Amino acid sequence: MTISVLLFGHSFVSRFKQHLFLQNHIIHLHPGDVVDYDCSSMLNVNFSSHKVIIKGVPGLKIHQAIMPTGPLLSLVLQHSPDLVILDVGANDLDSPKPENAAQSLATYLQNLADALTSTYGVKRVIFTSIILRTTGNKPKSHTTPRRINDASYAVNIALRQFSKPNPSKFQLWNMKGLATEESLENDGLHPNYHGFRHYMFNVRKMITSSRKIIES
Repeated sequence: MTISVLLFGHSFVSRFKQHLFLQNHIIHLHPGDVVDYDCSSMLNVNFSSHKVIIKGVPGLKIHQAIMPTGPLLSLVLQHSPDLVILDVGANDLDSPKPENAAQSLATYLQNLADALTSTYGVKRVIFTSIILRTTGNKPKSHTTPRRINDASYAVNIALRQFSKPNPSKFQLWNMKGLATEESLENDGLHPNYHGFRHYMFNVRKMITSSRKIIES
């Protein structure tokens, strides 16, 4: 049985895909082939039984993710994934009042996960935890890292509570090894080379652990 996986999100995901391509010396793809490229072998999962599509949209916010004509649902309709991994939310919380954005973000993500499983045939949805920021030197942030991190905690807790009643269908995944200065760029937000190694280990574990659940 081949398990189809879609990893979708913001700039973390697009940069992660670039990291995988560079590490595997894949540089000659036609631009039109990049989106649909099966990344399973680059993640060191059994590529004869997994298909992994990765799509990141820099600057992505939740309203773009839930658009009926947006890239997420287009990819879901095209590839019919069994597992969808969502790395969404960090950009929504970079606002003057992140604590207000947190509540609506959690609700939107929950509704999106419900729709994916009830309407689009997705068997399992994993939310990645929103990675906490360090101080960094990002000049464009609308507020302080501490306020954004407090809002991130609130979203993570809400998604964990949402997932508890049906853990085979929904899960909040704690992104281990990423909330440290050693794993982030100088902006205190994006993973660096070491951070993306941790990111890869997390994604690989999400896929391999979900296979048993999906097949059961």
